[in-house]
This record gives sequence, C-alpha cells and structure tokens, in this order.
Amino acid sequence: LILLCVDLMQGLAAVVDILYPKDFKTSPWKNGCGITHEVARDVISADFHWRISIADVRSDGPFSFFPKMARILTVIEGAGINLIMSDTVLEARLESPVFFKGELEVTGQLIGGPIRDLNLIYDPKFIEAKVEVIVGRAILNVAASMGGFLCLSGAVTVDSNELPAGAFALGSCLEVVLLPGATGVMVTLIDLV
Repeated sequence: LILLCVDLMQGLAAVVDILYPKDFKTSPWKNGCGITHEVARDVISADFHWRISIADVRSDGPFSFFPKMARILTVIEGAGINLIMSDTVLEARLESPVFFKGELEVTGQLIGGPIRDLNLIYDPKFIEAKVEVIVGRAILNVAASMGGFLCLSGAVTVDSNELPAGAFALGSCLEVVLLPGATGVMVTLIDLV
C-alpha cells in the first residue's frame, strides 16, 4: 500500500510506504550466527548508508562487524540483552534504545530468555539518526530526509490509515497518530550531504 503525503506549504510531495512482516527480507546474519528480517535500506552501489532490520535473538553470541558504521539497537520483545565489549557492558533493555559503533567486538548475553530487537545501522558520515520509543497518546509529524515508525501495539494510524502491530511505515512525510496505550518505535534519518 503506497500513500501520497503532500506538503502544500512547501510544495513537496513524499511517498509513504506501509511495509508488513511478509514484505521483510529474511537473511542470515553477516556472521552466520542468526537470522535478520530486513525492513528497509538505502542502497548505495554494493553498500548502504542505512539499514533498518528486526532480529530474533535466541542465544548468546557474537555480533556482526560493520566497520565505520554506527548502530542503534532497541529491544522490542523480551527482557533484554547485555552487549559485552572489551571495556564496557551496555544494558539493552525493553524499549530503551542503545548506541554503539559497528566495528566494536560485541558479544550478546541474553537476560531472561530470547528477545526481538529493532536495529538501525547507518553511516554517520552521511546520516544523522535518532531512534525513540513513543507511547500514546501522541501525534508525530516527521519532517526528515527519511523517517519510519514500527507499530508495537495498540491503535496507530499513518496519514489516517491503520498501521497494525508489526507493520512499519516508511517515508519522508509522515503524520503518525497513537491513541492512548499504543506504543511504537520512531526512526528519524537526516542526510548530512
């Protein structure tokens, strides 16, 4: 389903794409130790400037390397995971985004069983990124190079169209409305060049 969002004040038009779990591309992790469900990416030749994906993590183990990239991980189901690095431990807990560099050696240690997480991997030379968990009641207007919203639960609409739990809205002109009790994850991407 593709929706058109028109900003009459600036004369800009932007396409909003509603992506459902059946649309996500499933593939092995780069290190071969698990599976990821790619939601969307900005492809630049063989590489990407940003990628949004959802991973099911069922066991402890190493994270893939993404040299020169930055990562923001948000646990969306389960208690959490400790991200163990040589000099620190990041405690990634439910609905609390954490940032780390893609070239670091990271081992994940689950807390209380399997988790599902939303991953944003991006090149900070080209993209400024922000990830935040939103709890309704809220009205969000995204005016960024690219934005996205993952519905976790409750009644959410994007440009007056229902966004069911598990679906992701992607575009550069989004109006997202959460009714009381609804939750989701907002991803904002701003081009730096």
